[in-house]
Amino acid sequence: MTLKQKQSRLKTVVSLLLKRYPMPQAPTEEKLNLLQLVALGAVSDDPYAPAALQLIRRMEKDYVDWNEIRVTSTYELDEIFGAYHLDPRHATMLKNVLQLIFEQENRLTPDLTSDEEPETIKAYLSGYKDFPRAVQDTVLLLLDGGKDIPISETVLRFTSRIGVAAADSSVNSVQLLYRKVSAGKSSRVAHYAICCHCRELCREKPLCKKCFLVTHCDYGTKQVSGKPAKAATE
Repeated sequence: MTLKQKQSRLKTVVSLLLKRYPMPQAPTEEKLNLLQLVALGAVSDDPYAPAALQLIRRMEKDYVDWNEIRVTSTYELDEIFGAYHLDPRHATMLKNVLQLIFEQENRLTPDLTSDEEPETIKAYLSGYKDFPRAVQDTVLLLLDGGKDIPISETVLRFTSRIGVAAADSSVNSVQLLYRKVSAGKSSRVAHYAICCHCRELCREKPLCKKCFLVTHCDYGTKQVSGKPAKAATE
């Protein structure tokens, strides 16, 4: 498949997703501080899942503060993640992110920066060595200050399944592909639709036979008919 064919297929898929999963006009999520947003980006590839915010609230209620969460055993956090049907592997991600911030700031409080402007927050998060790119991009997107879709493991798996990117593609190349086909549309709206689809149908064990994108998806077409999807046309 040529680059133009990949762009054409991805453009079609994104368009169908936006129709199927429109983002609510009035966002229901409450305003979160920066530390909460970082935690939300760390606990799940899907920050719009109700369970992700519920988990954040549960931890804030059950623990003294985020520093106590930082030093809590991964085993204990795994059990909490499991109660909300969230990937326990993200418990380690959360602990690592909190540790990065604590090592530099020697604190874990909501007022990590005095400026809430997205560019300032981007510069702030970029100042941490080895800060997870997907978490940073998620925070910026939730603040409506990000242009790039976070390329989490889930988003990359979805992109690879429809046949427009390899499973080992770089974050930059996949983000550029999405940026080219979703011009004029909010990246956050597109990300919301992708996350909803991956939550509903394109799971780790996908429900390809129920999927409305199957004719545009290499993986899905093979699962349903045993034949690869037709090459996208311009």
